[in-house]
Amino acid sequence: MPGDRSMASDSERGDDDVSIREARCFFHRRKIGIELDGRRPSPTDDVSQERHELIHIKNKLSVKECICYVPVSRKQARALPDLTLSDVEPPCHCGAIKSEHYQYNSPSIKSNSVNASEWSEETAITEVPCNSFGEIEFASDEARAKPAKYVRLSNSTPISDVVEMMTNGWKILEPHRPGLVISVIGGAKNFEFDGESREVFNRGLVRAAHATNAWMITSGSNMGVMMAVGEAMKEGHTVAFGGSRMKETLTCIGVAHWGTVKNRKDLISSDGGGCWPATYHVDPVIRQGKPVSLDPNHTHFILVDDGYSKYVQPTVAKFRAKLEQKIAANENGGLTVPVVVVLIEGGLDTLDAVCEYLKCQIPVVICQGTGRAADILSYAKLSCVEEINLNTGKVCRLLPEEHRIAVMQMLTEAYSGSMKMDKQIVQEKLAEILQRVELCCQQDDLITLCDIDSNEDLDVAILTALLDGHDTRPIDQLHLALKWNRADVAAEKIFTKYDMHANVELDELMTEALATNKIDFVQLLLLRGVDIKNYLTVNRLRYLYNTCPPDSFIYDLLGSVAQKRTKYFLCDVKVVLEQQIGWKMDDVYALDSEEATQSHLDRQKKSVESIEYNDSNFDEPFKELFFWAVLVNRPTLARFFWECTEHPIMNALVASKIYSSMSERASVSATSHLADHFVKLAREYEAHAKNVIDQAYEFDSDKALLIVEMPHEQWDQLNCMQMAALAFDKNFMASTCSQMWLDQVWRHGIKCTELEAVVGLLCPFYVLFRMQFDESIIGATRKQLSLYQRYKVFIASPLTKFSTFTVSWIVFLTLYSYVVVFALRPGTIYYPEMVLHIWVTSLFIDKIRMALIFLLSKDGETRYLASSLVDLFFTPFFYKLDMVLLGLHATGCCLRWLPPEYFDVTRVVFCLAAATAFSRLFRVYMAHPFLGPKLFVIRQMIADVIMFLIILVVFMLAYSVCAQALLFPDRDFYWGIFIDTFYYPYWQLYGELSLDNTIEGNTRRLHN
Repeated sequence: MPGDRSMASDSERGDDDVSIREARCFFHRRKIGIELDGRRPSPTDDVSQERHELIHIKNKLSVKECICYVPVSRKQARALPDLTLSDVEPPCHCGAIKSEHYQYNSPSIKSNSVNASEWSEETAITEVPCNSFGEIEFASDEARAKPAKYVRLSNSTPISDVVEMMTNGWKILEPHRPGLVISVIGGAKNFEFDGESREVFNRGLVRAAHATNAWMITSGSNMGVMMAVGEAMKEGHTVAFGGSRMKETLTCIGVAHWGTVKNRKDLISSDGGGCWPATYHVDPVIRQGKPVSLDPNHTHFILVDDGYSKYVQPTVAKFRAKLEQKIAANENGGLTVPVVVVLIEGGLDTLDAVCEYLKCQIPVVICQGTGRAADILSYAKLSCVEEINLNTGKVCRLLPEEHRIAVMQMLTEAYSGSMKMDKQIVQEKLAEILQRVELCCQQDDLITLCDIDSNEDLDVAILTALLDGHDTRPIDQLHLALKWNRADVAAEKIFTKYDMHANVELDELMTEALATNKIDFVQLLLLRGVDIKNYLTVNRLRYLYNTCPPDSFIYDLLGSVAQKRTKYFLCDVKVVLEQQIGWKMDDVYALDSEEATQSHLDRQKKSVESIEYNDSNFDEPFKELFFWAVLVNRPTLARFFWECTEHPIMNALVASKIYSSMSERASVSATSHLADHFVKLAREYEAHAKNVIDQAYEFDSDKALLIVEMPHEQWDQLNCMQMAALAFDKNFMASTCSQMWLDQVWRHGIKCTELEAVVGLLCPFYVLFRMQFDESIIGATRKQLSLYQRYKVFIASPLTKFSTFTVSWIVFLTLYSYVVVFALRPGTIYYPEMVLHIWVTSLFIDKIRMALIFLLSKDGETRYLASSLVDLFFTPFFYKLDMVLLGLHATGCCLRWLPPEYFDVTRVVFCLAAATAFSRLFRVYMAHPFLGPKLFVIRQMIADVIMFLIILVVFMLAYSVCAQALLFPDRDFYWGIFIDTFYYPYWQLYGELSLDNTIEGNTRRLHN
């Protein structure tokens, strides 16, 4: 199934990627010197990569050098505006001075044209082996995680060799292939963003890069737009691990002209083996007509060499265009990666480049308001009108005359000042440029405008350009919009154009949206016809549990259940849910196990008909997705699915319990930072459940009470109140509806107070003839009930049972007190003592009975009631009291058979048992509306007092040790010193100064 293939790819990606937490652990292990697993990089890894890159470059790449130095005359120099004359020696026609020529640096190379009077590119410029490649370490950039890769190559190098070098030498496709190439052009000199526009540009560019793992391609110089792109990449850089190497998640490639790179000598290897790394100093000062430094925030540099120096030849732009076309190509070694061009400002060469991009059907995003070429093209696009060509019958876009005049004026203002020509020639040149602008407007569908000054999102503009400019299937466009997480664009530009109904491809898109936590797309796909009941199968739900990030908390839970298995099944999820809830659940999850899946595959191989369990659906798919979102810690998705479930109150209470248990688990594990987060979510879902039940109670109290007491089959017949008790959701239990239900359960159809219940116990006739009954609970009035039925209702009431327990325990305490005070005699057992022993034995048997009911009962509600009693007895306080009471009483019975001279010990034991029995009255107090809260307050106060005493003990012991040393300096060691050291300051706290011991100690010291 498609889901399985996706899961395989995701698991491979998970093996390569390391989270920030794992990366941090990796660096700590490296510092200590521990090699925990295969992720630790070997020192030979980088060396082998350098060797592979060196072999490839030496075999296939070369550079261009001028080997014929022919100085230019001053008249020729003035004809080259970008060429400057040196006061020491005149430059060559290639732009380099004599000492920079190749034959002077490499004596083995001899030129036959050194004495030539005329310089010719064909004879003077030749290709030589590449000597400038490796890594650049920017001396002024301390924030970079790794040096930048670079290579110098000839502009005539086959593009296929360049792509091969990038993929095999640089390993630029690791750890992920790019989903997009963003080529930024224009603004190469003094262009600068203002503060707000820069922030909008950076944010949009980084979003687009992160959404698609995009490559950025610029001119690579540390000026203008290239510097702005580099700074944007610096803000968005994160680090991942690909295999054994550390990678930066954003790739920014600078395609620069070798001759215009400042300090390029630092990048030349003297031995031809490359620089690993080359230390490069960035000069932030930009001088007109002078070389410019490389931008330190790029990750890769391709330095195109055409043999010329100190002024730009158009060969670089052509080389870059070919490279981008090769990356976008589907065949002949292309990478099949879509390319989008982003235009910011720009000159005449930029207009030519845009025309070429549009001819190649590459979409262009124009940033309005940035000036010159960008504003001219934006105005022309918005001003064009559609007309039908009468000759061809085709629709074409033309500029009206008044707008042609306006565009011509904009061209004149932008470029006429840089043209050192006659006015007539300038006008002719501008007329040609205007024709190219009109030609660009014919490809209107490939041009997208983005007004950065109006805070329009650049990433949305790039996505729109991709959708409009590439002839792709609707489902592929949806996948593209999903990567961007732009459900609004998908709804407006994809679903409105195509009639897409629910199908397998939309189901796969839903799976990807769920796995990547894109809630907007999940909602959109549900609105557009994805049937969640048919969509969610056992196989897909299992896949969702197995596609979480490697550092997810769910893997800590599943790992403890599945042990060494790397693939988890729903039976593992069932165990995790039961562990978090603390209760058995009846669910089909138990059917999905490793053994069941293997058995199903074996039957398929034997062509035996079997049930397609992997493709079976769930009765409540939203509930299953809700608990998946809860366990994998996707709060936004969980909230959405919770709102879609059939039983929101019960599911919210279960989620509250799960989050509370996960908080306890996280607090004692390496993910302790998640504990507070889980506690917050638990309280949120408790509040959701309370809000829903309050609204339901206001609307219809009877139905609300029915919701609260309705048992749920999946949760072993537990109702909402029982689940709230398991989750300790006190706020929910304090709601009006919950309290009303508790009151009804407590009274169970009778209308009386606790005192009236005691009277009814002592005088049954009061119950038969005077007590009132609740008709809304039992469905009948007192007169409609027989005498037997009235008394049965009374006896079955929890209020009556509690009153009976209270009265019986008071009688038990009275009996115990009488036996201890009056009837406990050595050698003789009187009847009161015999009754007491029988009573205590019955208490022990009752505990065994409750445990057996809990273990053997199949009724969930009965088991819950029994477990509540068991929990009540086995909470830390009551468990200790009961065990101490039974233990002391049993010990006293054993000591009863000792000789009479030891009977005082027996009496002490029975007295302690009596005191323990009196302490069990706290159980009665806890159920009292006024005494119960006081007990919790006292318990909290005791905890605070203990903390205070722990601090006080430090001072007590310090004082006691000093006092003992000063009062009794010559005393020998004895074991009682530990008791004396503690009790001496303890009694002095109460005013007992122990002056006799103090005087005795001083007297001994004087005698000695």
